[in-house]
Amino acid sequence: MHDHDRLPALSGLARRFQEVTGDKYLAGLWKKNLCRELMWECPYPLECRPSVNVAPTWSWLSVLRPIYYLNYPKKTDSCLAKIIDAKTVLAGPNETGAVSSGKITLSGQMKQDRQKSDVQLWGLVEELAPAGLAITDLKMELIDAIDCPLWCLQLFEERGLLLKPSGENYQRDGIFCLGITLEADGVTWKAWFKDSELRTLTIV
Repeated sequence: MHDHDRLPALSGLARRFQEVTGDKYLAGLWKKNLCRELMWECPYPLECRPSVNVAPTWSWLSVLRPIYYLNYPKKTDSCLAKIIDAKTVLAGPNETGAVSSGKITLSGQMKQDRQKSDVQLWGLVEELAPAGLAITDLKMELIDAIDCPLWCLQLFEERGLLLKPSGENYQRDGIFCLGITLEADGVTWKAWFKDSELRTLTIV
């Protein structure tokens, strides 16, 4: 199966599920549960993004790898971000088939992080301290967080998306989990987001 065939291959199942639930299909994700479904992770980071654009970066179909929901939020966890709009541009007449692009516009708390060459997420509170884990879609050595710092978008209290600027928009680079530190002197999620900014942004 070619990379660009993955969405069409899922089309029949997605169409049937859409008919039963009335939910909106968005390149492998479902709109009614979108905040939670954005929290997928790639256990085998990519060497690079696929040369052919098969899905938006926020879709698990974009990484061409097995994905997991190891840090899926609990049912009792409320989404702290507000999704304003979510849509895809279809590549053909099939509404559950291939897409040419897609975007999610939302409002949420954002904070710039300082990534080191390991899985730890570091933040400046009173001093540089470990804050949690960064689970990236690309291999860490390919992410230059000094020249192009990543941003943390808080979706849940201790979890959210790692994003990088892409023109006027943002692309997904992974997820983060706060409070999971490798050192005892880490910061809490409340301290981490204390000086964060409320922003409206678009992820493509």
